[in-house]
Amino acid sequence: AVDLVVDVPHRTLGPALRLERAITDASRDLGLPVIYAFPNGQSSGLFRRLGYHFLGHLQRWTKPLSTLDFIRTHFKGLPAPRLAAFLLDSGLRLAACEWPRRRATRIRTAVLETFDHRFDDLWLRAAVRFPIIGDRSSAYLRWRFAECPSQVYSAFTLLDAQDQLQAYLVFSHQNGRIVIADLLASSPRALRILLREFSSRMRHGALALSLTYSGPAWVRRTLRRAGFWPTGSEGAIMIWRGATAAHRPYLLHADNWHLTEADRDA
Repeated sequence: AVDLVVDVPHRTLGPALRLERAITDASRDLGLPVIYAFPNGQSSGLFRRLGYHFLGHLQRWTKPLSTLDFIRTHFKGLPAPRLAAFLLDSGLRLAACEWPRRRATRIRTAVLETFDHRFDDLWLRAAVRFPIIGDRSSAYLRWRFAECPSQVYSAFTLLDAQDQLQAYLVFSHQNGRIVIADLLASSPRALRILLREFSSRMRHGALALSLTYSGPAWVRRTLRRAGFWPTGSEGAIMIWRGATAAHRPYLLHADNWHLTEADRDA
């Protein structure tokens, strides 16, 4: 469910309810089992009336890369802010196992300019770790990111000795931060290495990394070990189950889903 737009004079429950009910009726007629949505606070009650269930929240995860601006802003009387920032940044790197850094053998990282067949192969291998995952084919990733008219995205990848893709993340630069719009890995180890290498690469020139995510506990644990912290919510996740999916309780558990910015409307 993407956009719900109602003109201000008509923002009563009636028109919005009829619009959204037409969507659920059409989905039922087509045999589509599930609709997922990210309603704002104004429309969440409407979605509940239509039979949507609250799944959880899209969590914002943040990893600070440089603390100098923070120290200068909040500790203006500190005599040596650069030294303090260096010590704090070093502590954060140690906590995230970035430094002293050992590069894993037989792997390499690369920023790829296109989404090729290797992304299709990774999607097939990685999907078994997620009971519910959206399209991560090369065709979808090209449409969602490479052809995006409003934002420039790049893909940071982890490749093995056979040039097989083991993990990737899609990122963009926004106001001094690096925003991770999507990520996928073949294993927890591959994700851990990917995040460590990416953090080290981006540490000079960016204040922080950020990611919007909801998904399995092993991904969240890996994010924490890599130095990411939950810093707020980007809104609710709600799902509607048709008759063909009403008997599937696993749909109502957020740990079964893998949701990033790639799953939101473009």
